[in-house]
Amino acid sequence: AKDAAYQRLINVYNTDPSALNAAVDEFLATNPTGERADQAKLLKAEALYKQQNYTEAASIYGELRGSQLSPKLRAEAAYKLGLCHVQTKNVTGVIEAFTYYIQTFPDSPEIPAAMGQRALAYEQSKNYIGALNELNIILAKYPKAREREATL
Repeated sequence: AKDAAYQRLINVYNTDPSALNAAVDEFLATNPTGERADQAKLLKAEALYKQQNYTEAASIYGELRGSQLSPKLRAEAAYKLGLCHVQTKNVTGVIEAFTYYIQTFPDSPEIPAAMGQRALAYEQSKNYIGALNELNIILAKYPKAREREATL
């Protein structure tokens, strides 16, 4: 029954994302397993992100750091947390979120993009040495990354 309830959340996410917040809260009230609860929270964060409610989405993505999600989903949530901070122009949040992402998921394909965002945040916070270091790492370690063009 709990799997059916979770499948219903996916259907709500796909058909009526604005109704998802209430549906997720209702689902969480049934005390699902840790992983299912975290998956439901991730759906809620994704819906909020799509609705451009970056502040609320960031709060949930941040909670998911210590979650029981698969490493791939945890990496996606950590990356989206950084993007939420980019959207809300929270420079300190961008640096912290992408630092966590880069350190925790070093093999992720989004590392060059995360480093590029972190370099911009360093520049915005007037940490020009940090920004240059970041750009130099992108140039040296990721020769095929599309972010490489922007660094040149």
